[in-house]
Amino acid sequence: MVEVTVLPVQNKFYAEESTSLMDIMSQNKLEVPFVCGGHGLCGKCKVLVSKGNDKNFSDAELKLLSEEERTRGLRLACEMKVEQDICIIIDQYSEDVTSLTKSYKERKNHSYTKKDTFVMAVDLGTTTIVASFLYNREERIYTITRTNPQSSYGLDVVARISYAIISEKNQVLLHEIVIDCFREMIREFAETYHILAEQVKEIVIMGNTTMIHLAFNESLEGLAKVPFTYERKERVVLAKELKIEIKENGKVLTPALIGGHVGTDTLGCILETKMWRREGCCLMIDIGTNGEIVVSKEGKLYACSTAAGPAFEGGNIVQGMKAQAGAVYKAEVRQRKIDYEVIGGGKATGICGSGLIDIVSCMLELRIMDETGRIVPAGLVGHEDEAAEKFVITPIGSSPEVAVYQKDIRQLQLAKAAIYAGVQMLLEHLSICSEELDKIFIAGAFGNNLNIERAVKIGLLPDVPSDKYEYIGNGSLLGGEIILKNEISFQEANEIAKQVTHVELAEQERFQQIFIASMDFNR
Repeated sequence: MVEVTVLPVQNKFYAEESTSLMDIMSQNKLEVPFVCGGHGLCGKCKVLVSKGNDKNFSDAELKLLSEEERTRGLRLACEMKVEQDICIIIDQYSEDVTSLTKSYKERKNHSYTKKDTFVMAVDLGTTTIVASFLYNREERIYTITRTNPQSSYGLDVVARISYAIISEKNQVLLHEIVIDCFREMIREFAETYHILAEQVKEIVIMGNTTMIHLAFNESLEGLAKVPFTYERKERVVLAKELKIEIKENGKVLTPALIGGHVGTDTLGCILETKMWRREGCCLMIDIGTNGEIVVSKEGKLYACSTAAGPAFEGGNIVQGMKAQAGAVYKAEVRQRKIDYEVIGGGKATGICGSGLIDIVSCMLELRIMDETGRIVPAGLVGHEDEAAEKFVITPIGSSPEVAVYQKDIRQLQLAKAAIYAGVQMLLEHLSICSEELDKIFIAGAFGNNLNIERAVKIGLLPDVPSDKYEYIGNGSLLGGEIILKNEISFQEANEIAKQVTHVELAEQERFQQIFIASMDFNR
């Protein structure tokens, strides 16, 4: 056995020799980001090994760690095999998936008795988990937001699936950490209002197919390859079966999945927008890691998901971050220069998804970048970079320097092309063009700061009048609340899900054609 000491938290763990450091950290729930699923591709899981570093660097470490980092003792947790007692320091070296912790008390200065009852709606997102608590199935009184703890094991569903199918132990880990998060949310709510967790009597979970499978500890093997195989039916289990402590015989429910990677989060958006009841043509886009899209024509619904990746949420971006203090979230061209705004009003420390879209759109406008997405050296006036690998947006001499890198633009191109191609595929299925759309709903937290004009300019969204766009907020969570309030019954929600025709893009040659054609910024 080897001893692993973790600083600064002063934890000690024991493991068999030759166990990977990633496995040791995962088993002991240390939140270091394994963004690529532990395949030695992203370089995000840096740790400082202050004792017991054999410096037997893998090829991945030689590629992803600089010589100076290796000299200082940095290693990649996913690549290092522990052969002797070691001491590691994690907090200042790992490029942490910044934890998002936010709570909002909707009803202040109000007390409840032990006789009152509550229900809980959950938007189980790939990146973020949001829970709301309703009093007496009527009024939302508390909202909690947390970073999905699974983010440490991959930023998108593909990485999560890859990690989960390695072993049953990995899948159980992903299941347990999300259940732990649910329990912590319930505990916080109960402590805030001085009530008992047992007063929560029902939970409705909305999420994509992968997240739902992990919440109920179901195998992801069927989602690892096309054609996908999975349980589409609704799920109703006793909370105690998932080790969630609420009212005795309290239930956890999720409606039927729509198909493929399109889950109940998309159904929630459909319930919120009432697309199945609407006349004319409507489009709904949940812009995020999984990129769900729904098109309706006279109530007939088609849906798909696109592997947009985490770029819209700051993932896989060199200086990317979530929409929080320090993030550049808006940009405009003023006097032939790019002016930007920072969340919180302080100095810029990174760029979130909406900021990246604005900046790239501005770069295109100023010809700092050409239509193929290549940074043009001649355009880097005052921001010289001989290799044209980045465009610095902060004033010269700023610390930290914040820049958009060439690789960031490529990530955005992949993401925006995936969304746009998905939209075009569904429009073709219903034989309509974008000009015929009466309404376009934008869902998800990302849409709150989205500049529609800029998003259209880079080819992310259809070029239609801006007054056709409507931001609906967290449609997944709102859909869960609609079910809990009995505005639409659980059974009705299941029937609506079954009415949606799922289009599997991975099987469509036409999707690849549109995707490739949508990569450039020439629309």
